[in-house]
Amino acid sequence: FGEECLQSYLKQNNDKCPIQQHEHCEFSKSKVARQQVSELLVICPRQYDLKKRQSKEGTILGKKEEHENQCSYKGKIKEMKDHLDKSCQLISIQQIIALIKELKLQLQIERLKT
Repeated sequence: FGEECLQSYLKQNNDKCPIQQHEHCEFSKSKVARQQVSELLVICPRQYDLKKRQSKEGTILGKKEEHENQCSYKGKIKEMKDHLDKSCQLISIQQIIALIKELKLQLQIERLKT
């Protein structure tokens, strides 16, 4: 659970535990837990999303395409933002949507010129 999701759940469900449904469940931040979680090793979320989409769509890529559309990052959660901002080779869905919008806008401008 994320912090906001858990707090929202507790408010909406009269402080009932989301797992065992007992009452008087309280949220508290734990610095030790946060530090431990920030040290966990994870793969790139963009790579995870890509594999999940390919699995859903049944996409089969050739070896060359598979190698080009891949991120081999495995690192600590606390280092993830830096990886995504500076070194990840995969484009996020948000970036793709922004590129598509920009291309559509450019196409409309070109059509107006002619």
